[in-house]
Amino acid sequence: CVARTKQCKADLSPAALTVAKSVAGGGGAGGTGGAKAPQPQAAADPFAPSTNPLPRRQPQQQQAATNQPAQNAPTKATTPSSYTPPSRTQGLKQFEELDRGGFGIVVLDRANNVAIKYSTSKGGAVSKQEMAMMQKASELGVGPRMLNDNPKALAMQYLDGYKTFKDVQSIQDLGLDGQKQMAKNFLQQVEKLQSANITHGDLYAGNIMFNPETLDVKIIDYGLSRQTKSRVTGSDFRDIRNSFGSKTFELYDDVETAFQAIKHPSVDAVLAKLEKGVSASERPQLFREMYDAIDKIDSLPTFDYSDELDDDF
Repeated sequence: CVARTKQCKADLSPAALTVAKSVAGGGGAGGTGGAKAPQPQAAADPFAPSTNPLPRRQPQQQQAATNQPAQNAPTKATTPSSYTPPSRTQGLKQFEELDRGGFGIVVLDRANNVAIKYSTSKGGAVSKQEMAMMQKASELGVGPRMLNDNPKALAMQYLDGYKTFKDVQSIQDLGLDGQKQMAKNFLQQVEKLQSANITHGDLYAGNIMFNPETLDVKIIDYGLSRQTKSRVTGSDFRDIRNSFGSKTFELYDDVETAFQAIKHPSVDAVLAKLEKGVSASERPQLFREMYDAIDKIDSLPTFDYSDELDDDF
C-alpha cells in the first residue's frame, strides 16, 4: 500500500508509516544506524513475465549426457576371425537370403556379420577353383575376408553398408570427385587381380560393391575366376566396358549414366587397349595412364537415352 498510492500514506498514522517504510526498504534492526531509509519499491505485477530464467543444465551434466549412448541405438556386429556355418538345410531356414545365382545361394547371419554361400551345384560343394580364387582375393584385399575353407558352405565377412554398382542413385550422389575416386579405387582392385594373373571372369555391376562413405571397393563372386602363370586375357576389361563404358547396351543406360568417370573417352581409350590383352610388363604403365586420365576429368556429362531406345523393343 505504501509503495503504490499517496492516499494509502495519508490513511496511515506516522508510527505505522515508519514501520511500513522499514519493512518495504529492508531496514529494522539489521539496518545501518542513522542511514537514510531506502525508497519504497513497486510491488511485483502478478501478470508480468518472469525475469528469472529457467534452470539450465550444468556443462558437466550436458557433457555427461552427450557421452551416454542412446539406449535404442543399434550396434553393428563384429565379424569373427573364423566361423563354422550350419548345414545348408538349417542355414536356409535360419538366415535371411541375400542373393541367389546359378551356382549358389547366399544368406546372412546378421548376428555375426557373416555371409554364407551354399553351393547349389550337383556335387553340393563350391569348386576348389572358386575357393582358391576367393582366398587369393581375400589376401589381396580385393574381396571380402574369408572365414573358413568349407567347400559346401563358404563363410565370409558381410560387407555391411556397401552398395553394388547397380545402385545408380548412390553413385550419382557421389558427385564428380566421389565418382573419380571410386573409379580409381575400383580399377586399382582390378589391377591387383591382374598383377596376380587372375581374371575375374564376371565383372558386372552386381559383383562390384562400394562403401558410399569411404569409397572402398570390393569385388565378389569368383565362380568364373581363373589364374594363369604369366598372362591374363582382356575379358575383364571387355566386361568393364560392357557394364559401364562406351559399349554399354542401351538397356543399361542407368548404370552407364551413373558412372561417367569410367565411360569418359580418355579412360575408355586405355580400357580398349587393355581389352586386347597386354603383357604383364605393359600393364602398370597403362593403369597409370588410366588413373591420370581420371584425375583430369573436370566434368561428368549427363545423357538422356529416352529418345534413343527402339520404340518397338
